[in-house]
Amino acid sequence: MRDYLIDLHTHSSFSDGELSPIELCDKAKKSDVGILSITDHNTLEGCKSLIGKDLGVKFIPGVEFDVDINFGKLHILGYDVDVNNESLDRISKRILKIQLEKFRIILDKLKKDYAISFDDSELNTLISSKFQVGKMDIALLLLKHGYVNSNLESFLKYINPILDDLKFTTEYPSFEEIIPAIRRAGGVSSLAHPVTLNRNYIELLDLIKKLKGVGLNAIEVYHSSHSNKQVEIYKDLAIKNGLLMSGGSDYHGILTKPNIELGTGADNLNIKYLSLLKKIK
Repeated sequence: MRDYLIDLHTHSSFSDGELSPIELCDKAKKSDVGILSITDHNTLEGCKSLIGKDLGVKFIPGVEFDVDINFGKLHILGYDVDVNNESLDRISKRILKIQLEKFRIILDKLKKDYAISFDDSELNTLISSKFQVGKMDIALLLLKHGYVNSNLESFLKYINPILDDLKFTTEYPSFEEIIPAIRRAGGVSSLAHPVTLNRNYIELLDLIKKLKGVGLNAIEVYHSSHSNKQVEIYKDLAIKNGLLMSGGSDYHGILTKPNIELGTGADNLNIKYLSLLKKIK
């Protein structure tokens, strides 16, 4: 039996990834990934598109929700959920509305602060051709029109300063809403890439206890952005709090995240076992 890789954190063209869901599954087969989850931001539509198809890999439907918090970046992953769950669908629609509003606000700020604007017809075509638009689409527009030489430069020079300056009034759903909703949809919840929370050990421990208190099942221990030291810290937190371990590359594509490959991440992943899979049929 071949020793396949596991990748439970990837993104398709239904959010900010470059490959369609079926292309992502094909790439997984070629990359020796035997267990794959597509965890698009705030939508299960990409997973729905794979229903009834012969994928050639063990596929676990997933989603990555943006969650309201007053520090860092909190994302909650949901695995093995009912892709047609009405509650998750309502949450998705709320968040996607917020995302479109933020997209337009950032574009307005880009025009006001930097005198950079894009043709309305191009923007309308982009919005109508994608299931959702966001910061990465703006980064790609800046790259396409020659304002920057890379996506990273787009964020460093324009998008991050704009985000730091803006105060968005519309809030994302809370973890108290998201985690129980995932459970009611038959799914397993995991804290995504805890490094992005920018918390020290004590602060992170306190947050994890609160997340577990409303039903969190796992921590994403393995991620392309985690150092070896951080992996050990997150393992320790998972064990001490009776939580399962999950992991994945956070693959988006060669334009969006050129240093991250499916299955192997930033050359720091070769996941062949995850305790989270014990909770999935």
